[in-house]
Amino acid sequence: MTRSTTVVMIAALVAAFVVGALVAGGQNAAVAQEEGQDQQVDIKALTQASPVVAAVPYQSRVEYEQDPFEPTRLKRTTETVTRVMLVKADGTVEIKEAK
Repeated sequence: MTRSTTVVMIAALVAAFVVGALVAGGQNAAVAQEEGQDQQVDIKALTQASPVVAAVPYQSRVEYEQDPFEPTRLKRTTETVTRVMLVKADGTVEIKEAK
């Protein structure tokens, strides 16, 4: 790259950073609640189990049946899922036996 191209790219990056900082409104400090405010805590929401958002096969068993007329080919395959991995909304993972 030429020197002028490098200078223009650095200037564009600095300008983008400055505009981003101005648009974001600067730094916002965290503010704690005052002591006099009553805090309503929803106990039901804290103790309720997180909902499952995905179920993925974790362990499976595959059975192959060979074609009796052509030994180089398979007639059918059967896959049975034995364990399932459940992914919950809070990011936890649970492995359960499939029924």
